[in-house]
Amino acid sequence: MIHGHKIDNQMDRRAFIIGGGMLGAATAIPTGAQAFWPVLGWALANLTIGFGVRLGARRLAQTAVNMGATGLSLSARQAFNVGKTKMAKGGFSDPSRAQITVAANVPFFPMISRDGRNACTAFLPLDERGESKLAEPILLEGPTLWSMAERAPSVIQKFGQSNAKKMLLPQKEVIPDLIGSSSTGISERAFKTVHGYCWIGIHSEKLKGTNTGGYRHSCRLNIYDNNKRFVFGETDHVDMQVRRSG
Repeated sequence: MIHGHKIDNQMDRRAFIIGGGMLGAATAIPTGAQAFWPVLGWALANLTIGFGVRLGARRLAQTAVNMGATGLSLSARQAFNVGKTKMAKGGFSDPSRAQITVAANVPFFPMISRDGRNACTAFLPLDERGESKLAEPILLEGPTLWSMAERAPSVIQKFGQSNAKKMLLPQKEVIPDLIGSSSTGISERAFKTVHGYCWIGIHSEKLKGTNTGGYRHSCRLNIYDNNKRFVFGETDHVDMQVRRSG
């Protein structure tokens, strides 16, 4: 159970198998029974860009390589550079899809891992003067990043684009226990948002019948108001498996 909402098999399925095929022209992870991608990192990075498009984000720069060309304030550039260093230490150093976009005063960009199997997105909330509110950005990767971006259309459909920005874009990270989480065996992230709180819970289990290190991630995203009352939640799952060609 996650915040009173059971993770079960009655959910939309997304199976992502990373193989030796050709990368499609789509800019987001395709849905369906199986989708073949040579590198999951590109797919997650493209999903981040699609997340921005859905939220009506505007592009600040084509790449995060040169922060000086973004038009961001000095404090924002410094904070992003701290985040870039932290991402690089974690293996996220490929800027091939590091397009910087901004929605509701929160610029963000993805970086792909060196092995191409993952991506990490940096989110940095700014104040009304464009100064960074944080010393370093909030970093989301893998199924947590996927869950936030994949749930965006449902949030927009139910609450509208303007409210979705307030509900999904992180302002600061908080301890999951602060919003009543008592789940076990769940990897949790929680964020303060303009609207209230956003909580993401991931339960991972190894895929049966594979020797490729594949995992099934059951992903739950909950949204709460500022009084910590539940207002929205959806569960989905994603299969992430590395299939070696040859």
